[in-house]
Amino acid sequence: MLSQASAGIWRIAQGLGRSGPYAAALDLFRKITAAHQHDPGYGPEHPDGLAARADVASWTGQAGDQLRPGTCTRSCCRSAMRRI
Repeated sequence: MLSQASAGIWRIAQGLGRSGPYAAALDLFRKITAAHQHDPGYGPEHPDGLAARADVASWTGQAGDQLRPGTCTRSCCRSAMRRI
């Protein structure tokens, strides 16, 4: 079984989004983001966690919610800036 924080799950989520079921990709990227935030090896500001959050923003827009991606992106950028 693949961990929610694994590269394999990430590729599955990207494949889902590219093939069209945007809501399914968004749901999986939300789970990936949560796994990265709660995994002691990653944490909320780990680069992989930030990348997952950026993908949530992207797939949120693709799934039809045109207002929330900006909020997600701003939150991700603030976290990235704290990391620098």
